Amino acid sequence: TEIDKRTSQQIKEIERLDAQFDSIVAQLNPYLQSPQVKQTLAKLTPETIKTIELEQITALQNDLKALEQNAVLLYSVIFEDRLDLILTTPNSPPIRKTVAINKTDLNKTILDFRQALTSPYEDAITPAKKLYNLVIKPIETELQQANADTIIYAPDAQFRYIPLAALYDGEKWLVEKY
Repeated sequence: TEIDKRTSQQIKEIERLDAQFDSIVAQLNPYLQSPQVKQTLAKLTPETIKTIELEQITALQNDLKALEQNAVLLYSVIFEDRLDLILTTPNSPPIRKTVAINKTDLNKTILDFRQALTSPYEDAITPAKKLYNLVIKPIETELQQANADTIIYAPDAQFRYIPLAALYDGEKWLVEKY
């Protein structure tokens, strides 16, 4: 079999990747079990949230692979003092990035963007860039490493009211990249 034909270097690399995966999962689980996350999740109805377990992550990764679109899944979770981004790719464990911003400032930026999108007289580029820097910039490297072509977005709270595709990096709209 192919497994029997692996070189010692390939075996060591697989062991290194397995250890890295275990480490990332070990870091993610305490995050999911933290009081702040549990408190936020407790506010949601059972229909809107499921407990993420390793089997579900694997199933989600398999679903992403089956799409054959180089798709990734991005969750955003808004807290009082920060924004957490959780990126799931087909071939790597979930990645969590934290952006320091208070909820009031974030909601104002979202509102400014939404208002600008609905008015032909307002500047949408400034809030679009600001939101891009908050939501996409922290995970840009991971999106590139995953060769992502499609972002499936699971927005939290106020993010449901804006189109992710309309974020702007200073040169291109997000829809032009993904």
